[in-house]
Amino acid sequence: MSQPISILVDTNVLLRSIQIQHAQSALATHSMAAMTARGMKLVLAAQSIYEFWVVATRPPQQNGLGLPIDTVHQIVTKLRAEFEILHDSASAMDRWLQLIVQHAVTGKPAHDARLAAVMQAHGIAQMLTFNVSDFRRYQDLKVWAPEAVVTDMK
Repeated sequence: MSQPISILVDTNVLLRSIQIQHAQSALATHSMAAMTARGMKLVLAAQSIYEFWVVATRPPQQNGLGLPIDTVHQIVTKLRAEFEILHDSASAMDRWLQLIVQHAVTGKPAHDARLAAVMQAHGIAQMLTFNVSDFRRYQDLKVWAPEAVVTDMK
C-alpha cells in the first residue's frame, strides 16, 4: 500500500476556513475536503500555527480577526489533533538559508521561503494556498490554489 501524498496547508487557507462570513471560506473548506477525499494527507508547518494565532488574536483594525484567546486556543488544539505538524529542524534551517540566498529573498517573503524549506526538509512537494504567486520561485513545489482544487477535483 502506497503512502498518501502529503499537502502542506498554508495559514491563509486555515484562517479563511474559520471565517464563515468571508467570501473564500467555503472555497478553503471545500478544497481541503476535496484533497482529503482524494486520499491526500493534509499537514501543517509549526510556523502556520504561530501565524494563525497572531492573525486570529490580532484586532480587526490591525488586519486581524480579534478572536478571544480561549476561542483561538480551542481552534489550535483542534488543528494540532487533526493535522500532522511539521517542525523545524537543522535541515530546514540549512535549506531556508540556501533558498533565500539562491532566490535573493528579502523581507516578508522570507516567511514563505521558510515554509518551502520545511516542506523540503520533510519531503513534502505540494501545498495549498491562496497566495500561489508567493511560491512561484520555488519550481520544485506544486502549489495548489483552492479554486483550482475545487475545479480540478470535481
